[in-house]
Amino acid sequence: MREGSRKKVTMSDIANRLNVSNVTVSNALSGKKGVSLSVRDEVFRTADEMGYKYMKSSPKAEPDFMIGCDIGILTAQRYIQISSSFYWELYQKLAAELKSRGLYSIFDILSYDDEASLTISKMIAEKRVTSLIIIGQLTPEYLQCIYDTGISCVYLDFYEKDFDVDSITTDNFFDMYLLTDYLFLKGHSRIGFVGNVLATSSIQDRYMGFYKAMIEHHLIPRQDWLISDRTNDGRNIDIVLPDDMPSAFVCNCDEVGYRFIKVLQGKGYRVPEDISVVGFDNYSTADSTSTPRITTVEVNMKGLAKEAINAIVKRYKNPTYRAGRILIGGKIVLKDSVMPCHD
Repeated sequence: MREGSRKKVTMSDIANRLNVSNVTVSNALSGKKGVSLSVRDEVFRTADEMGYKYMKSSPKAEPDFMIGCDIGILTAQRYIQISSSFYWELYQKLAAELKSRGLYSIFDILSYDDEASLTISKMIAEKRVTSLIIIGQLTPEYLQCIYDTGISCVYLDFYEKDFDVDSITTDNFFDMYLLTDYLFLKGHSRIGFVGNVLATSSIQDRYMGFYKAMIEHHLIPRQDWLISDRTNDGRNIDIVLPDDMPSAFVCNCDEVGYRFIKVLQGKGYRVPEDISVVGFDNYSTADSTSTPRITTVEVNMKGLAKEAINAIVKRYKNPTYRAGRILIGGKIVLKDSVMPCHD
């Protein structure tokens, strides 16, 4: 062979070096389904090293992410114990956003036992996914186990200070502050809060928004008006009413608001004539079954889903990218569960 001449590199050469099929190489270079992200990256790297000339996809045709089951979505059993819940709807928004981009995912539900025993989801342990979206707060111990695997991860609807992980949340603090202030505008000043502030970062931030509105009106929340709705690990408990009742309650979410209204009505209280109640989420199922319909904050679930996927995609394209903590604002939706207080 004359100096300067080279044998033309073919797909077969790349396939032989990587010990994969020609079809795998072809699919990887053309961005088709059925090739994992790690194999695709290796094919492109090897093709470049060997000097293989291939047609790069146009920016318009190139998907945000490698098509295939590479994005894991994980939530805990306690968040979706019923057939329809806020987190089911949030998952559906994620699935719809992924589909609109031509992307796919694996969805897994973490059982109580697996979370307690720190058993890692199979999709992570078997490396079936290269990125993960966690919906709803898990225990710090379980989050540590996931963090130690090194998988690229985004927290959705919660955050954790101990891990360098991007998080996408509703602006729980400010939105609940505005909603509580609305109760003051309606004449209420004796206001309680329903929710375990140790259960999740979202509930805690919502309580702090409630607390800010209280202290701005020169009031300190009464401890006997802080009513727990669940255990620290998220299991529902019976709601116990105080002997001395306020004129209004702020509930940490609409599902709890619905439960709380049922408890009040069971004790002979009228809502909102006797006691006003507000919630959070504007969760459709709770809204359709509650009488009266609950005044609330509407969470922008579509915006949450979009930003979570944006963070995953950008992190994949640039491993040094950090979204940080992104807050998505909601809006107050006035319904039927609040009446003016003239006390």
